[in-house]
Parts: sequence; C-alpha cells; structure tokens
Amino acid sequence: MKEREFCECKNSSSCYSEMDDFGFWCVCCECGKEIEDTYEYFKQVEDDFM
Repeated sequence: MKEREFCECKNSSSCYSEMDDFGFWCVCCECGKEIEDTYEYFKQVEDDFM
C-alpha cells in the first residue's frame, strides 16, 4: 500500500473535494495533495440496509 502524502501548505487559498465509494475529502488547490483529517463518510440511512 502506498503511503499517502498530505498538504503542508501554510496558507492555501482554496480547496476542492474528491470522492470515492464511501465518502469524500478535501484537496488543496495549491499543491494537489489531500488535506489531512478531512475525510467524511457519506451519511447512510439505516432503512437502506433492512
């Protein structure tokens, strides 16, 4: 498994989000790296699994 590199920019002007099958995270527009601790899982409705 490849080790992930995270954004180390001091004052990034903006970011955008990227998604996978389970959630999304923020990516720095300055360096193009993921911003650490920004991963959010999609909200699941329990009725979908019953």
